[in-house]
Amino acid sequence: MGLDIWAVSNCIEARDKRMAALRLVEEIGVGQLVEILDLDEHSARHWHGLKPGTWFQTPGSEESRARLCSYSVWHRWRRYCAELCSATLAGQPHKLAPLLDHTDSGCGFSTRTCGVLARELERLAPIFKAHLLSDYQAQALGGVLQPDAEDFLEIMGVLTVHFRLGAQHGLVFFE
Repeated sequence: MGLDIWAVSNCIEARDKRMAALRLVEEIGVGQLVEILDLDEHSARHWHGLKPGTWFQTPGSEESRARLCSYSVWHRWRRYCAELCSATLAGQPHKLAPLLDHTDSGCGFSTRTCGVLARELERLAPIFKAHLLSDYQAQALGGVLQPDAEDFLEIMGVLTVHFRLGAQHGLVFFE
């Protein structure tokens, strides 16, 4: 079983009622409506940083979909990430809490949260890689990353790309 990650950028957020929001899409000339994700108060609780409202996806939207990994690998990745934060940041604050707390499929991240996570993952990638290369096993092998470390960094790269895409007025969600 795998975990798909889906990023959609260039969405239009409308906080009005559906008809008013549809009129807004028409007024600004965005074009044909392809998909509506209408979040009520209850559904929005499962999306980090997303307020209830209607999100539109139009033909001009850019989207990317990738199979990330199995759920067990995803849970292991988050645990490994938390351990690396503790080891490399020595108690310094980081902004990965929404990602590390994210547990269920069908939950997602808003544009703002995507931007924060993309910047944080980009900032931490070289720090994490340097730490993983300084590991005694990596050193014993002449500075070669262990397979688990390579997998960790690869998943981190996939997440970074999708969060960067979601940060462009869009969404990222797992299913």
